[in-house]
Amino acid sequence: MFTLQQYEILLSIYQTGQLTKVAKQLQLSQPTITFHIKKMEQKSNLALFEYHGRRTTLSSTGRALLPYAQQILQIHNQTKQIIQDIQHEKQGSIIIGASNTVANTIIPSTLPKIFAQFPDIDLSILKYNTRTIRQLVHDFTIDIGIIIAHKEDIEDVAAIPIKEDPIGIAINVHHPFAHYPLHDPSVLVNERFLLRDQHSTSTKTFRSWCQKANITCRYETEIQSAEAIKKALLTNSGIAVVSRLSIEEEIKSGLLIFKEIEAKNRRSVYLIHHPQRRLSPLQQSMIALIQAMWGDYQKEDETTSTQSE
Repeated sequence: MFTLQQYEILLSIYQTGQLTKVAKQLQLSQPTITFHIKKMEQKSNLALFEYHGRRTTLSSTGRALLPYAQQILQIHNQTKQIIQDIQHEKQGSIIIGASNTVANTIIPSTLPKIFAQFPDIDLSILKYNTRTIRQLVHDFTIDIGIIIAHKEDIEDVAAIPIKEDPIGIAINVHHPFAHYPLHDPSVLVNERFLLRDQHSTSTKTFRSWCQKANITCRYETEIQSAEAIKKALLTNSGIAVVSRLSIEEEIKSGLLIFKEIEAKNRRSVYLIHHPQRRLSPLQQSMIALIQAMWGDYQKEDETTSTQSE
């Protein structure tokens, strides 16, 4: 009923609420936006928009059309991408969503190989928490997600396991308890623990570990930033509960020591995509590259473990 451009205008008005921002986002003039708004309401014979001073919003009728407009645009974008990839296997665009830990650790070292193998692609990497990435995968907003999760939490998406990421205690190599075994957790009750927020997996794992050991740690400091926790560890300002992946380089450099505290239910890094997404040749090649690279990381970890034993 409407043109693709008109569906884009409908979606942009919902997102921005101002015609000047819509015009800028879609690179159209404001009179052109106004023209299409009138055309849509004439075609449908419905009031799709409401005006509140400088703000323009969707009416209840306009909001009812929104999910269909999003689906139409998603299908259109998928069709364009498939055609581009068939014509030029290593050209086109790809959007990857990476969870915070993945974006801060693995992605930077992955980029040189991606750019070397796919020099002509239009690559976007978005950093969000795991829950947001899963939603973006469901909405077809991103092509591939790279997250850390338990297997049972991602049964609603197509998931490819890449690398385990255990939770444990991180200690500066110069800390008095750096080489102390964890068979007696009670020795740590008077140490300062650096924790993420109470909803984080690492903090929940820590609470469970304390409960099983029947201990209460006296000093806890909540720090929202994983990077800030790492810097605090490097200055020997406390003991932290983190994922191994977040301090991988510091472990390899001999600056920090990692002691796993929950081995029975490990999380893993997963590549995820919508189960109904038809992966293009470009997307398949990208997944294969990441699998090959991170497979090497896995082998490195196994070799290190064997040597230490």
